[in-house]
Order: sequence, then structure tokens, then C-alpha cells
Amino acid sequence: MEQRISYCSLPTGERIAYSLVGSGPVIVAPPPAFGHLELEWENERVRRFWSELAGKGFTVVRYDGLGVGLSGRERRDFSFAGELSVLEGLINHLGAEQVALFADSRAGPLALTYAARQPRRISHLVLYGTGARPAESGRDSDVARLRKAFSELVYSTWGGFGSRVFAQMLLGEAADEQTVRWLHRVERASATPEAVVRLLDETWWNADVRPLLAKLEVPALVMHRRGDLCVSFALGRELGSLIPGARFVALDGNCHLPWFGDSDPVIRHTLEFLREEGLPTTQAQPVTMRRQAETVSFFPTPVFEKAGECWTIGFLGRTIHLRDSKGLRYLARLLADPGREVHCLELASEGAATAAPADYPNGGGESRIGIAGHGHENPEALSLADDAGELLDARARLSYRRRIDELERLTARAQADGDGQALVEAVEEIDFLRRELARAQGLGSRVRKACSRAERARLNVTRAIHCALARIDDQDPELGALLSRTVKTGVFCCFRPRPSAAP
Repeated sequence: MEQRISYCSLPTGERIAYSLVGSGPVIVAPPPAFGHLELEWENERVRRFWSELAGKGFTVVRYDGLGVGLSGRERRDFSFAGELSVLEGLINHLGAEQVALFADSRAGPLALTYAARQPRRISHLVLYGTGARPAESGRDSDVARLRKAFSELVYSTWGGFGSRVFAQMLLGEAADEQTVRWLHRVERASATPEAVVRLLDETWWNADVRPLLAKLEVPALVMHRRGDLCVSFALGRELGSLIPGARFVALDGNCHLPWFGDSDPVIRHTLEFLREEGLPTTQAQPVTMRRQAETVSFFPTPVFEKAGECWTIGFLGRTIHLRDSKGLRYLARLLADPGREVHCLELASEGAATAAPADYPNGGGESRIGIAGHGHENPEALSLADDAGELLDARARLSYRRRIDELERLTARAQADGDGQALVEAVEEIDFLRRELARAQGLGSRVRKACSRAERARLNVTRAIHCALARIDDQDPELGALLSRTVKTGVFCCFRPRPSAAP
């Protein structure tokens, strides 16, 4: 399904961007601390999650908060009251008599407060991965320690310029390399780390909405994953017990974001709840939006041209210039043969060949990269010739997984105790172990071999391509986003253009 983006003017004169998908009764999803409507929609898991809900007869409305994403970077008021006024302004703008709220993470207290104050405007509350307060113990010292640890984590890792720990806490078991890169792009495009820390300070770390819950009159569904690394399972269970008549569902997994991991139970329980509580699924609400951008019906393929030691890359009438690198040569090779899987050994051999002086006749004449000859008749056979065994044997993989399970239990205790330092250390070790397991296993669960020529080529080619993509993204984020979605790396690399991937 397609999302349609428009803007809402608030009583303060400020404007926020919001998107609409589907048709029918309205579900409004208040945003977490950061986000970007367009970049989030590029991710297949995010797109599928909201499209599944919208496809069952609902209108899903998401929005970027003030100072976030498409709503711009200017923001003066970070208060909880300010966030409430934005939510209320959007609901009034939509014109629907009632809406359901789907709130995850730090948006939970916001949705609960609005539902308590305006019960006639809210038909249903769906709460996922959130709590009525930030720490289970409730002690100011514990909240302060967690707050300090999270704030330092945001400052030190924002946008992928530090460790992967913050991404690991949000993504959990879904923290593969491609998804982490996507999340870092969303972080960089959505808001500054200073804005995110201020927003969390006001709307999460200082929030305690427990006094409002006893009189809450809105039907509520509370879902929480047992291994959630950001908001402890105990806080979700407490929230479910404090809302009169609430339905609490415990889910497996450790992804804090609902659309990652096994999202099917989240979608299923949400739809069952909305239907069983009597929300009509066929009567459309009076929501109208003007489409502001036409969907690209073709796939815009970049053009790579090389002159001397410089690449010129053309895309949608724009051009950028980059100094030659192996990663750019690999990308040009893949784009020259769309859809074909090229073995990393073949790419590595061609990359080395293009670096030879013969490629620069008379000291640097112009050349256009086309489809090169195949470097190896059977690269897979060659890669087996110097096989030195598995990177991690079965026993080591089992040991790593057991340690991860143990660490996830430790994170739950650290959250309950308000021990921010122990939490960060546990998540860092989980991140390391998961990366080691991922490094030892390729596509289709194939076990990677240690010290083989193919493994060395895979590492070098992947690193070079990712470096080239980062350089492209710095100069043309739209082109960088497109190539990141369509270029696949590994033992076999491929450029897979598809219309749905167009920006």
C-alpha cells in the first residue's frame, strides 16, 4: 500500500507532517522520540506492519512530531503538555469523531494521558512495549541512573558514529547489518541527539501516569515482549494490571520496535481487539488528504561513468563526483548487470583488474564501465580449495546462544534495579555475540568457512561497497538510500532494482 503525506497546522501556528494509509476507522500512532515518515516507509518490515492493519479496513495515521523528521528541526517546547497539544491538534484536524490510538515506547504515557482526559474521543487504546513509569523500582536514584545511561548512549552512538549498542537495544534479535544501517539513517535524518534526549527527559523519564489509570474508561490492549531491552517486561505487566479491564498479552522476543522480530502476533492481537470491542471495520471516517507527491512508477537507475581517477554518477538529473575506489568499481559492475548474482571472488578479481595501469591509457583517458569478463569459471569450487573449517563450530554457536539468553535475563534485572551501567554492559556483550554469530553464518543459514579465499573476499568486497555507499549517501542521500535498498552483499552480490524500491 502507498502512504500519502500532508501537513497539519496547529493552533500555535506550527506545522507537522503526517501520513495516511488505507481507508476506514482511524488509528492514530503517536511517534516515539524520533522518526522520519519517508525513510521509515522505505523499510519493508515497517511498511508491511502498517499495511497489514490498514488493509483490514482501517485508516492508519502516523506523524512526525515537532522538530522531528519531515516536521523540520525547529522546536522550542519539549514539554509533555506540548506533546499532548500536538496529538490533540492532529486529531481535531482529521475530523474523525473517535479514533483508536496505537502507542509504543515513550508514546505510551502520552496516549494514556490523552485517553484519560478525552475519553469520548478515543475508542480503543493499543499499547505496546511501554509502561506507566520509566523504572520498575520507582526510586529517584534508579530513574536517574537509567536516564543518565540512556542519554550517554544516545549521544555516543547516534546515527551510527559510535557503537551499535543503542541500535541493538531497539532492534534486539533483528539487528542485522542492513537493518542497523537503515536505523542509523533514520536517526541522522530525524533529529539531533540533543533534541531526542530533551524529549525523552520530559515525556518519559519524568512521566508517571499511574494515578490516571484507575479511572480510565477506554478499552485497552497491552502487549509486551518478554525480552524487551529498552522497557522491561515487568513495566508492561504492571501497566496491564493497573488499567481496569485491560487485556494483557505477553509476547516472545526481545525487539523493542513492534514491526521487527515476529510482528504477526502484534498485528493479529491488535485486529482481534479492535473487532471484538465493536469498532466497525467498514464505515469510513471523514478523513481526506491531498496527495502531495506522485509515486514514481519507474525505477530510476543511476549512471556510473569513470574518467581518470574520478567517478561521475548521474541520478534523476543530478550528478555527483567521487574519487575512484574499489567499492565504486564493484557498484558499477553490479549496476551494469541488474539481477545477476556475482560471486565476491569474481568482483574482487575484476576490482583488482580495473586498478591496473592499463585502465588509464595515456595517463588517464576516459572509460565507461560495462559488463566485464568473468574472472572465475567456478568461484564456489575455488573457494572450497582452501577451506580451513568453520568460523564457529556447532558447539561454539550453541554456547554463544546460551550466553545471549543469560544476558537477556540480566538486562531485565538491570532494568528492574535501575542499574544503567549493568544494562549497557549486558547489551554491549549481546551485540558482540550476535555479530559474531552473524559473521559465522551466511545467507540461507550456510556456515561460513574460516580463512578461505572466499571469506576474505566477502569481507573485503562488503566493506568496500558499504564504504562507497556511505560516500554516496553523504553527497546525495536519496541516491544513497536507493542503492542501500537494492544492492545486496555477501558471498554473492547483486543489484536488484524494483519499482517499489524507488524513492
